[in-house]
Amino acid sequence: VGDPLLIAVNNASPAADNALASRIGFDAVMAYASPMFTGLLPGPHPDAAQVLDAERRAWAARLAHSRLPPLVTASIGYDAWPWSGVEAGYHLDARAWRELLHQSFVRAQALPPGQPGHALLYVDNWNEYGEGHVIEPSLAWGSSALDVLGEVLRQGR
Repeated sequence: VGDPLLIAVNNASPAADNALASRIGFDAVMAYASPMFTGLLPGPHPDAAQVLDAERRAWAARLAHSRLPPLVTASIGYDAWPWSGVEAGYHLDARAWRELLHQSFVRAQALPPGQPGHALLYVDNWNEYGEGHVIEPSLAWGSSALDVLGEVLRQGR
């Protein structure tokens, strides 16, 4: 199995070099629901195309700037309201979620084979209802998020 991986979370700038985390001994860096925290979205209620574009730009920036190998994260959504009272966020429908997962697998597999992110994709998040990134079956979305994830996995990504 090998040694445990230490994964740092940096949701701020995708252009961060993560030097301190690297010096401490972390093995990789990841960010969840990153479009909401990077300043790459055009406004508080982006459409799916804007979210996917922000994800692509954040991935490229992390790869270019981080001293730690990045992990690719696929986040179905984010809702700022429950914690902050700010109306901002997004939730990807099944089509956009499928596209994000496909793009995520392609990006992960393009990383060098020795990097943790080549063989590991962080799917965010089973039941984070407080932030709106939920793949668990629910009354609001049924099982569509898991159905799509299973479909993408069965297709070999």
